[in-house]
Amino acid sequence: MSAEDVQIDGSESKPPPPYNAKLIQGVSKQATLLGIELVGLFLSVDDDEPLRSEERGGRELEPVVSATGTWDIDRESGLLGTVIRFAVGTAPEPDPYTGEFFIGAEYRATYRVAGIEDLSDEALGCFAIWNGQFNTWPYLREVTQNVATRAGLGEVLIPLLRIPGAVPSTAEAASEG
Repeated sequence: MSAEDVQIDGSESKPPPPYNAKLIQGVSKQATLLGIELVGLFLSVDDDEPLRSEERGGRELEPVVSATGTWDIDRESGLLGTVIRFAVGTAPEPDPYTGEFFIGAEYRATYRVAGIEDLSDEALGCFAIWNGQFNTWPYLREVTQNVATRAGLGEVLIPLLRIPGAVPSTAEAASEG
């Protein structure tokens, strides 16, 4: 068994495994997603802030999203699990709990990996953290919008996921061309 706890956005002392497309692709050819579960959900609002959309005069709440992840390997059964914890709030990082609102969501993704014995912990960890975040991000977007709407916060839109270093930015692409 191997386990790692990492901060995906790199704001804590232990950075995430760097995005490595070659490692991730090597594992993804052998991995099958077995399931995703929402294992925790938390909402907190600041009673002193005008949170309902009509009280804010139409001002949109701009969310800040951070994530942490834990992964675990069971080589005997060929299972790879990851738990991704998302924090969505209006406060700047690193303390999303102090803003107008905070939504915390924790997802567990489980993969079966054929030939797991031939893959390094580095490759499996990189895959677990980055692919786990990629697979759970749409669920985070949906649950955030659903909870915000039910709480009367109005639209709280989470952007599409952009994994750092996975796709060159427009400026990087222009400088290469």
